[in-house]
Amino acid sequence: MPYVVFGDILVPSMEAALNSGDTSMISALCEYLEDTAASEDTRLENLLGVEVGEWLGFAANADQLSPFMGEKTKQICGYVPGLAAQRRALKGLR
Repeated sequence: MPYVVFGDILVPSMEAALNSGDTSMISALCEYLEDTAASEDTRLENLLGVEVGEWLGFAANADQLSPFMGEKTKQICGYVPGLAAQRRALKGLR
């Protein structure tokens, strides 16, 4: 069930907030992700890495999200600045 919540609710909410420029929602969601990342619960770390990390790997606006993301979240998700843009370009995505 947690994977469904992250994949079907949290990620689409983050995409909607990014698309609309809702910085207060982006900030709140990123704070939640950082709290999750800092929990030191390996199950939550795996959840974060899989659901959010995989999404970030191809997210159209990952670079806009970066300033809001905490360091622990970036670490667990394997965030690399510009990587999503490169992947999208290679696949011919916008």
